[in-house]
Amino acid sequence: MASGERVTLTYTRRPSGPLHVDLSPFTPPVRVNDPSSSKPQPLPFVLYLHGGNFLSGSRHDVPTWLVQLCSARGFPLLCADYRLAPHAGPDAAWSDVQELWTFIREDLPWIVSAAGSGAEVESGTKPLDEAWEDLQRRGGLDHTRCIIFGAGAGGYLAALGGALLSPPPLSVIMAYPILSLPHAGSAPTASLHPVLRAAQAEDERRAAHTSPELPALLDQSPHVVAARAEVGMDIRRPWRGEAEGLRRVGLAEALLQANALYPALRHWSLNALNPTKVISGTSPIAHAPVNEPYPPIFIFHGSADDFVPVNATIDFMSALRGSNSAAAALDDLLPDAGKSSSSKRKTQQGSIPDGRVEPTRRFASVIMEDAVHAFDALLTHEDTAHTEFISQLEQWLVHKVEDRSAQDASAVEFKEKL
Repeated sequence: MASGERVTLTYTRRPSGPLHVDLSPFTPPVRVNDPSSSKPQPLPFVLYLHGGNFLSGSRHDVPTWLVQLCSARGFPLLCADYRLAPHAGPDAAWSDVQELWTFIREDLPWIVSAAGSGAEVESGTKPLDEAWEDLQRRGGLDHTRCIIFGAGAGGYLAALGGALLSPPPLSVIMAYPILSLPHAGSAPTASLHPVLRAAQAEDERRAAHTSPELPALLDQSPHVVAARAEVGMDIRRPWRGEAEGLRRVGLAEALLQANALYPALRHWSLNALNPTKVISGTSPIAHAPVNEPYPPIFIFHGSADDFVPVNATIDFMSALRGSNSAAAALDDLLPDAGKSSSSKRKTQQGSIPDGRVEPTRRFASVIMEDAVHAFDALLTHEDTAHTEFISQLEQWLVHKVEDRSAQDASAVEFKEKL
């Protein structure tokens, strides 16, 4: 039984305090006459890393549409915190993700099998016991089949995760990722108002002076509250303290207006890795060997994003294709709409397809026309304006999971015949 209830686990402790990860134990329905049901196999899962300019946000800031997707498809969902500036910069956040990966690989299987020993059960709208027991019967989580999804600052961490984590994630999804930290004067001035559909006039009124990361917006939006409650998400105000959250958002807005956010992050994180340079082998900072080939990746961005430059995404995808030339050549043979020149958004540095994405594509990228930063913050599965976009991403993600599952099943069958 799938449930939106979650448990909260401590994955590491820092001088500033413990860092937590939430686990929502969604599971797929049992298929009748499925031979694998008698031999439980650990489940693929999604790890979500929140955005917030490295200054704000928390593990609670997961998009509603993603929770709905995981619930419907039966993908367990992990949402993690990491340290934030100004007390810790992007390099510290990356160190936290590495600790989280070790926790998922070494500690989480035991925690699941031990019925959540050491876990704090948070209140929600559905009972947890049955869902947790179902997750145990399925064999828990398969750390070799993790889909890392990062938004904004979390996209930076996801990009590094695809390159450097061992074992590498099954695939990587990035939403309007921060992929570079420009020097002073090159950071764009941004309007931090969230993207709202015209029909949500009440939401727009509430959001007039907030940023897209402000969780209070999710708490107050009737259509989002209803969607979150439907899948069992806790709809309480998620921040540990609203005053602290508002101060952090205020700091981000002040730095953005002064074109000083990225220089400040560089100051707070002198050893921060540049994902584009890491995958192209030109990073001057020592790091672990880069995963080859890079895992399948899906990036989406808004064409009107005035906070995170689209060109940084273009540079990253160009470097990725250049360092994975064989996989890129196979992608170029696929007959999807993203291959036609009419469906590409032209820039001085390249182009990114914004048409239909073939699910078998290894390097997929979509530009949403006229969408600005965090345009998906208030989306649900019922949003007609972006149903096609969510459907494409879901088909791509499910294909990657099922393709790997088919490979694993073939390998098991081969071993049994030996």
